[in-house]
Amino acid sequence: MRLLEVSHGFGLLLPHQAFQLDAVGLPTSNIVPLRTLEELNANVSITNSILPTTQWPTTTILPDGTAGNHYVYAEFNSPIDIESVLNGSPGAVANSNLSGTITVQATDPVTQQTKSVRGRVFIDGYTYAGVPSGTPPLLEWQKWIDVDALGKPVALPVGGAVPGVGFPGTESIGSFPGSSKLISPNTLVFVRDEDGDLTTYETFPAGQQISIRITNGVRAVSGKALLDAGLAASTVGPDTINPEVAQSPPPLSIRCRTSSSSSPSRSSPSRSHRCPRRRRPPWALRSRCSSVRPRRPSPCPSSSSR
Repeated sequence: MRLLEVSHGFGLLLPHQAFQLDAVGLPTSNIVPLRTLEELNANVSITNSILPTTQWPTTTILPDGTAGNHYVYAEFNSPIDIESVLNGSPGAVANSNLSGTITVQATDPVTQQTKSVRGRVFIDGYTYAGVPSGTPPLLEWQKWIDVDALGKPVALPVGGAVPGVGFPGTESIGSFPGSSKLISPNTLVFVRDEDGDLTTYETFPAGQQISIRITNGVRAVSGKALLDAGLAASTVGPDTINPEVAQSPPPLSIRCRTSSSSSPSRSSPSRSHRCPRRRRPPWALRSRCSSVRPRRPSPCPSSSSR
């Protein structure tokens, strides 16, 4: 199973992209995705950086310009095993019914405090909702969204109501590019929803680094595990925080001692200092890819099965 792309409708978050280099190493106007190390080496240079990821707009609008909730989706090359990514228990609602193999989080760039972002998750138009039943009690797996002949998302009646109104595209006049991808067994869609009502449009938290982490715990219906994990990140509006190396303050840091003595058993306390543990490189946490370039593209290698 492979991850094909992560997007919020306004541009790709994964895979990373760059201007294609020509035969003499000069950038062209053609933008190419970087899915393999070969594509990275062929198109990224000191003078041709990886392009920054696209941000969410600061207002509640969709890619077609109409009003709507912010969202993000992850598309795979195989149908998703629902139980590998979602938890139908009522207690999991506080975590958007995500099981933990996929997380959506907001990080304060100043304090580095991270918290989960609330939303509603869909796979092929289905979501966990309704009255819990069974032993142990689980929410119903309800079909809220479908697509019409033109690929436009349509909210369906459920139990005398239409709770899917507010899903991206359901209130648009027509479909928008990529809207048909949102209703597929291969796609997980996270719609921002703090209050449990999709008709009250919401943005992702402003002034935060929004990250979508996709781990190898994701499985396909066939039982195959996700081959390459991925981490997508962006912000609401311009990213004004410069990338920097993350450090762990004590007590998470370890004490390192250096010594001017020739004896390895003796060290000078006056030369001791705190050495932060090795952390994930800043490009993995920051969305400003124009300033810090990863050594390899985020793993979205190909559309072939493992």
